[in-house]
Amino acid sequence: IRLNPRHCRACYNRAFCYDRLNQLDQAVEDYTRALELQPRNATAYHNRGSLYERLNRFQDALSDFTRAIEVDPQYALSYNARGLLLHNMGALDRAATDF
Repeated sequence: IRLNPRHCRACYNRAFCYDRLNQLDQAVEDYTRALELQPRNATAYHNRGSLYERLNRFQDALSDFTRAIEVDPQYALSYNARGLLLHNMGALDRAATDF
């Protein structure tokens, strides 16, 4: 990233490492940067949404899971994650449509 700050995959990979190190704010920053560089990356939206959920930023998580589905309507993992989040938020009817 130091050599090429516009290297999307490097930002994504570092975000993944920060996540594993439980440095969630740094991971969010790097996923956000990766999405600025490659805005149609459904996996980055999904992963950032998962981080937001762990940070109790539920509306942000919901937004990212939804965006991942918009980018890739076949991305089953995001449907499941959004459904679980909606279920935990008490939106059972909306959750049921994702499952």
